[in-house]
Amino acid sequence: LNIIQMTALLYKLTITLSIVIAVKAEWSETYALSKDWTSIKISEDGVHQTAAVYGDKIYYSSDSGYSWTPKNPSSYSPSGGWMGIGMSSNGQFQTVVEYGGLIYTSINYGADWTASNSGSSWWGSVAVSSAGDVQYASFLTQPQQTTTGYIWKSLNNGVDWSQLPKSPSLNWNDLAVSGDGLILCATSTSEYMYISFNGGNEFETRNIINNYQVAMCSSGTIIAVTTLLDSDNTGGIYISTNSGDSFALSQAPSQVWRGIAVSFGNGQYVTALSNGDSDYTGGYIYQSSTQGSTWTKVGFSGLWRGISMNGTGQIQVAVVEYGGIYINDNYGLDGTSSPTTSPSQTPTFAPFLAPTPSISNDGYKSLNTLAIVLSVIATLSVFLLAIFACFFKTFCFYILENDIRNPDQSYCFKGRLVSLCKWFYWKEFQEYSKDNLNNVKLLAPQTP
Repeated sequence: LNIIQMTALLYKLTITLSIVIAVKAEWSETYALSKDWTSIKISEDGVHQTAAVYGDKIYYSSDSGYSWTPKNPSSYSPSGGWMGIGMSSNGQFQTVVEYGGLIYTSINYGADWTASNSGSSWWGSVAVSSAGDVQYASFLTQPQQTTTGYIWKSLNNGVDWSQLPKSPSLNWNDLAVSGDGLILCATSTSEYMYISFNGGNEFETRNIINNYQVAMCSSGTIIAVTTLLDSDNTGGIYISTNSGDSFALSQAPSQVWRGIAVSFGNGQYVTALSNGDSDYTGGYIYQSSTQGSTWTKVGFSGLWRGISMNGTGQIQVAVVEYGGIYINDNYGLDGTSSPTTSPSQTPTFAPFLAPTPSISNDGYKSLNTLAIVLSVIATLSVFLLAIFACFFKTFCFYILENDIRNPDQSYCFKGRLVSLCKWFYWKEFQEYSKDNLNNVKLLAPQTP
């Protein structure tokens, strides 16, 4: 092997090692700032991503989550905090609701935001159709308050809003809508789950007590609903495979379930966030590749808050309450076991959380840091070895030419040095000598 070949081999080995280490942490942190993240949404191709922070800013990414930019409306005067996010399938049309404020829309992938004509209210959730034209928003309040609200609808990308006449007045938790905007699911811990098959003109109920978060695929065929703990200390995940006509309790373990996501394309992949076996103790991510029939525990223990996935389900993103943004490009599955941690403080009600220490994810951070360090080392090694190879070649040519022109000259380690230079560059030096040394007779190379 010559110097160039050795350099290339070292580079390949180092890059391979860094990739292997990175792959072992499929749920890896893509944005490390510890904030009170409330929700996150991702476009169908996974390129455009937007996350919201309660009492802070909206963050958007246009490079698949590799970099994030904070952005608030130019005339924004916070009166509450960002809660739910809705996004069209291509990511161009986005809507975010402010708890105690207005509904804001973006028509350029989250780069700029404009206040809608919604009026100020206790907005908590929003759902957007594939094209972005049909949108729904709902009311959320604290458990100790008795005020309730309705579901509202927009038919012009979130600019104007009107109350659905047949909407019950409840404390709504979450909304999900089919790609065509016709099938609408709404969850509420105070009542059963509500579903509409005609764009909110009429509603039916489904007997799922303490239903909390809901997600569905584009056709509306697969619908997944999480529940909080009931009086029997039981919480589960309910799955419908017939567009909401009926729901069945899945085999997911009894937990405090929070966010849930369904692959928008065919609904094959379902991923849910657990907060443990009692309220807000910290739980894992549970992934299903069988439309909720079977489940696999992945990720690490944390106060998971929101989750979203792209159309195929391969790219998934999730946020940790007072933690960071995490991404997975393996359909939510892990490549190795993960460290477990527990939060040191128990929050009360989600929109009004007091600052808590961020959950330690040092295991994942160290793996990602090591992968980055190895990649940097590999790049620097190639650069330095390339420079060394150039100087070494020049040095060898000088030694060989000097040995031919001055064969009687003597210096320390001359024989070994000449042999070493011949071993690396003898053939190239022969070609060089034909053009530059007037075909001086060259000695055959010796074994170093």
